[in-house]
Amino acid sequence: YTKTHPLDADIREFKRSCRDIETKIGKENLIIDSSAGKMPHKIPMRIEVDDEKAIVIYDKESNKKTTIAEESSIIHSLSEKINIQRAYCHPSFYEDANKIVQEINNI
Repeated sequence: YTKTHPLDADIREFKRSCRDIETKIGKENLIIDSSAGKMPHKIPMRIEVDDEKAIVIYDKESNKKTTIAEESSIIHSLSEKINIQRAYCHPSFYEDANKIVQEINNI
C-alpha cells in the first residue's frame, strides 16, 4: 500500500511492484484497490480575512490578522486528497509477493 498522500514517485513504485507481482503470481491472484480516494474536507482554504466564512485569528506579536486555514498545518493537511493505493493477493502467494516488494525496497 502507499502512504495516505502519496507522491508521484510513490505511485510509480507501487505500480512497478504490482506489475512485478502480477508477472510472478498471475493477475488473477492480485486485486488492486484505490477506493480509499476521498475528497478533501470542506474547509475553505483560500479565503480572505474579511470573508464571512473565515475563522480569523489575530497575532498580538505581529499585529497581524490571518485565517486559521492559513496558519494551521493540521487544517492544511485536511485539504489534501486521500489517495491510498492498495494491492491484495491470495494468501497462498503472500510470501512471493512480499519478497518482490522487499527486493524493490531493498529491505
